[in-house]
Amino acid sequence: MFFSACSTDKPEPVTLEFRDVKTGTVRKSLRAKASTVSATTWRNGLRAIAVSVTGTQESDGLSAAKSSTTVTVYGSDGARLGTITHAGPTKDFSIDEGHLIERDGDASLERTPIDGGEPHKVSCTGTLAQCSYDPRTGEIDGGQAHAPLIAGKYVFHVENASTYEDDAEQLVMSEPATGKKVWSTADVTPPDGVELDDDGKRTSGAVRFLDVHDGQILTAWGAGAFSPDTFVTATYDLASGRQIGASTTYRYADFPGDTIDTEGSSVLSPDRTLAAAHTKGGTAVWDPATGKEIWKQAEGEIPLTPLRFSANGVLYGDTEKEGGAGTSALAVDARTKKVLAKELPSDGIPLFSRTTGYGYLATTDGFFVFPAQRQDGWLPATARPHRPTGGSGCPR
Repeated sequence: MFFSACSTDKPEPVTLEFRDVKTGTVRKSLRAKASTVSATTWRNGLRAIAVSVTGTQESDGLSAAKSSTTVTVYGSDGARLGTITHAGPTKDFSIDEGHLIERDGDASLERTPIDGGEPHKVSCTGTLAQCSYDPRTGEIDGGQAHAPLIAGKYVFHVENASTYEDDAEQLVMSEPATGKKVWSTADVTPPDGVELDDDGKRTSGAVRFLDVHDGQILTAWGAGAFSPDTFVTATYDLASGRQIGASTTYRYADFPGDTIDTEGSSVLSPDRTLAAAHTKGGTAVWDPATGKEIWKQAEGEIPLTPLRFSANGVLYGDTEKEGGAGTSALAVDARTKKVLAKELPSDGIPLFSRTTGYGYLATTDGFFVFPAQRQDGWLPATARPHRPTGGSGCPR
């Protein structure tokens, strides 16, 4: 199912529609009062929406005015999953994986379950440690180490989270209920291609956690102290800590339009069987489970910036137009490198649901949902629009 919603500048009634992804039929419709309506996730990445209402208690002349925000999360079927109230404006916290997340000092984050339960702290350790959270990615940031704060049923924290530490930063994955360590970069052997000093320690502190899937952990390691753009990707078995398959080394390219992730991160397909790296020479596609490269762009080709995969293995990306006249999008068969469509509008690349495989796209003509079943075009003929009604664009 998918939902359509809108946001407003102040609390007012809005309508939330939950529709069947195949037919567009409204399965459930809810009226709610909202300041903002946004997409979020519940436990284990399940899609959900968060409806927030912010209010202010005026000063009585002695006490200061106080603001609070109440957040209600609904599942994809329209069922209410939980409600929580935070004493402060929306900008002071984030909602992710069924938790309210906020800063607690410089080196600690606090997670509070939205459906009830005690808050839990996640700390960064190290001299002068700094620990932040990026709501756009859901990542914890320890400086050189990055990972999702919540990865399925696990949480991350960062050890040696300071550029002043002699030891390299480490990512540690734990069980949130018990605090028991499940996996750590300190307990595994860095992949081939990662530079070590005379003591066998990594010369680069940069390390990223990219994904966990079917008991396998995908990581990216800084290649060396003097190779800040080069990362080595490797997959590990969660239970044994052993590396699975080979490692792959790429020199990543910074993308000015990407304010979320730059070096060392990759685009993953919905089923996690394909990955695309944004390298200095353009796009490279590889198998994250085995580390085997499928293809990469050759010298002289127009560089492609990978953006996302469809469920059936089509890679969408941006290319520069001739003469610096902006960008246009390209659709490529990720396994064969065959160009399926070109000169697509860069702001019109569809998004794809990881759970259903369906694509969706919002345009001035409506909201389109379609199955990703063909590789000979961009939008299948079966794409269906949903056009909001009402003067403000909000369904009434």
